[in-house]
Formats: sequence, structure tokens, C-alpha cells
Amino acid sequence: MALENLQSLPRKHLAALTWFHEHAGQDVRWPEPLDGIFLVNKAKGIHKPQGFSYALSVRQSMNGPYEDAFHWETDGSWYLQYQHEGTNPAYFTNRAMNACRMDGVPVGVLLQVKQKPNPAYRVLGLGLVADDKGGVFTIRQYGSRLDRAEGSVAVQLPTEAFDASNHVDARRKAMKAIAIRRGQPAFRRRLLEAYGGACGLSGCSISAVLEAAHISPYRGSHTNHVCNGILLRADLHTLFDLGLLAVEPGTYTVHIAHALHSSEYSQFHGSRLRLPIDAACWPDNDALLAKYNLWMEPNDEA
Repeated sequence: MALENLQSLPRKHLAALTWFHEHAGQDVRWPEPLDGIFLVNKAKGIHKPQGFSYALSVRQSMNGPYEDAFHWETDGSWYLQYQHEGTNPAYFTNRAMNACRMDGVPVGVLLQVKQKPNPAYRVLGLGLVADDKGGVFTIRQYGSRLDRAEGSVAVQLPTEAFDASNHVDARRKAMKAIAIRRGQPAFRRRLLEAYGGACGLSGCSISAVLEAAHISPYRGSHTNHVCNGILLRADLHTLFDLGLLAVEPGTYTVHIAHALHSSEYSQFHGSRLRLPIDAACWPDNDALLAKYNLWMEPNDEA
């Protein structure tokens, strides 16, 4: 399975991964089941739902029995060193994690940031199981939701409990979460201007739900170029990042993954991306081609 091409996964698995992607950077008490699927497991740190071929999520607990370690990279991305469950690498949860590693299937990642009696978890989003050495999985950030923004790390683990009665603090945290989802501020402003304040696919002009979508993944400020971005409605941005939506280079034709052809998103299949008036702001064809080639592998319509 190619990186960023998850279309062959069951719909419920895709929906669960989308939940982690969309809630990246947010604090939650405990995720509610989604479509009958538990997103995390209270008994186990590695969660493999019954019937799934892969692990769905991992959860790091405060004062847990394992010596897991969370790290920030210098480029603002994160990685998590997460220990095997038990000492048997063939145990079913460890096998499920290695299946994710071999097939490039991401897992949802949560870190506990507040202990009982009212525990809270920070949703880091999606991570790829990049390595398995010495009984420790290395899980690296998948996507750009928590990347470094405007010269500083966009998301920090909280050092104190959230106080819902503090309206100033509540508003600050809400605005921070919105900023994380929209993308790097200056990059988003340039895309809003280039696309006339409207989604490049749906035409939606409600600024509050428009996000800056990177074509090539964020790798520092040089990738925040207007030609490496498309202004998209939030839900379409999620599909684009997950490889469920692609734009054909040259023609700018929009393609929707087979798994979504019976959904409301099928209306966009075969349509043409709305391009900026200024051709200097059009999406870079080389960047589109690299992403499109990944999308084509499990979606060859020939």
C-alpha cells in the first residue's frame, strides 16, 4: 500500500483515521465510539479493533508501565518511541503495528495530559510506524497539522489543566485549535488572496472553513509557497491529505477515490480545479504529479 493511499481500507477504518486527522491538536476527555468502532482502548495502549487488519491507535499514559518517549524534531514535526506490548513481538497488537509499518497505514496517536479522576488526552493526529527495533516502535508524524508555524512550534503539550470557567483561556485555546487546522497563517493568507477567498474545488467562500492545503508535505518555510498549496474547504483538505482526493497535473481534473464514489463527494469527480486568476499562483505541476502518481497506484482506471 503506497504512502498517502488508504483507499483500500474499509470505510469504518478510514472514518476513524479521519477523526484523528481532524482532531489533531485538540484535548479530549475520551473519544466516543465512531460508527460502532472504539477509537482507543482503555485496557491496552495499542488498539486493534476486532476485524481490523491493522492497529488503529496508540495511547501514551502518564505514569504508565512503559517507558514511551515523545520528541519534537527541529523542523517542528514529532515522533513517538512506543514500546511493544509485553515481551512477545508476535503478540497480536505488536503484529498489528508491524502490519501498519509494512503497508504504510497510519495510526491515531494520543498523549495523556491530565491524570485521573478527570483524565484528558491530546490528540496528536496520525503517525506512521516508521521503525521497530529493540522492542520499540518509532511512530513519526503523518501529515502537516502540527508542523512548525511562523517560526515557532504550533502545538505545545499543556502544562496546566484547562479551566472551562476561564472564558479568556477558553477563547484562546479555541482560536489556537482553529489556527492549527487552517494551516500556517501567512501561507493561508496568500492562498486566500490567490483563490479569491473561495475553495478551489467547491467554491465555498466561508472563510472560517477554508484551509491551506500543502501539495508536497511541509518541510520548512520554503514549502509554504503559494504554488505548493490549494485553498480547500476543511473536509476536502482532509480527503486531499489522506490521498482520497487528487488533482491531475496539466488538466487540473479532480479525481475522487473509488471508496468515495457512492458518497456525496462523487459530485466532484471529473470536475476541474478552480485556478487563481494569476497564473503565477497556479499549483506546481511537479508537486501535483508526485502526489497524483501515489494516488494512481490503487486507483488506476485504465
